[in-house]
Amino acid sequence: SKSDTVVKQKPSLVAMGQALQAIHKNTQSLLELSEAVVSLKLQQGAPTAEIAAASQLTMLTQRIAKSASDFQTGSGASAEAVFLLGKDLNTFKEIVGGLLNGSNELRLGAARDTAVREKLQALSSQYDKTLKDGSAVLGNLKGISEAREAEVSIQAASEPLRKGLEE
Repeated sequence: SKSDTVVKQKPSLVAMGQALQAIHKNTQSLLELSEAVVSLKLQQGAPTAEIAAASQLTMLTQRIAKSASDFQTGSGASAEAVFLLGKDLNTFKEIVGGLLNGSNELRLGAARDTAVREKLQALSSQYDKTLKDGSAVLGNLKGISEAREAEVSIQAASEPLRKGLEE
């Protein structure tokens, strides 16, 4: 039955809720660190490509946070949302690596400034934490979407009953 599906997925739903809260907490740190990198790059008159890449990190952080909160709403667990979250997490990692160690593909030189390197290393380890939490969400999606579908149909089925009781 539909309610069995929801009950069966309860551990997944609880784990996902915790993972999403952790992602939210982590993205706040990611955002602050990203903004600090942008600020340092601007102060140092860094090349435009480096400033643009650092700015993209702040945008990605906000998108990752939005994706995480979308998953907590009924409409969030779509295949497209999963794909986008995964893509944003990968892009974020590439840019941090490029800013830290240089990347021909992204046209970025390796960071030489100590303050910038420290912020980027902090970003990298904060990212790893976020990814670990994100993986719990991405790994649970099939069960979560089954539970969501069951939940929606239980609510739809109970609506006539609720109306009948009100009358």
